[in-house]
Amino acid sequence: MKVFIHEAHYLSAITTSEIEQKLDKKLFIRIHKSHIVALDRIVKVSGGQIELDTGVILPIGNTYKRELLEAFQ
Repeated sequence: MKVFIHEAHYLSAITTSEIEQKLDKKLFIRIHKSHIVALDRIVKVSGGQIELDTGVILPIGNTYKRELLEAFQ
């Protein structure tokens, strides 16, 4: 797994699910089987993707779409 922190990234042997369990659900959300993001970094939710404040665009998995939309209401 790659973990991105600002402009740097790190490799980790831990799984996405294990990381998700350790993170504060008020601050982070899983948006895809491969992506967990900080809620305060999301600037746009549109269709099946999000845009981060860095300009990175990531897909939203169907499994996670409802939870993401609820977090922004």
